[in-house]
Amino acid sequence: MIKVKIRAAPIEGKANKYLVEFLASYFGLSKSKVYLLKGESNQYKTIDIEADEKMINARLEKISN
Repeated sequence: MIKVKIRAAPIEGKANKYLVEFLASYFGLSKSKVYLLKGESNQYKTIDIEADEKMINARLEKISN
C-alpha cells in the first residue's frame, strides 16, 4: 500500500486520470500499463500495473526508506 496525494480536483475523473499518469511516469511505463481497478469515486484506489514485479518493488522500496 502506498499513499499518493493528488492536487487535481476529483471532478469528472480528473484526479483518477492524473493518478494513472503520475504512476505511469514514476514507473517509466506507458499509461496503458496502469489500470484503475477499484475506487473510481473513492479516495482509496486499487491499481493494477503491468510491469516486472522486481522493478516495481525496487521503485517502491526507494520511496519507503
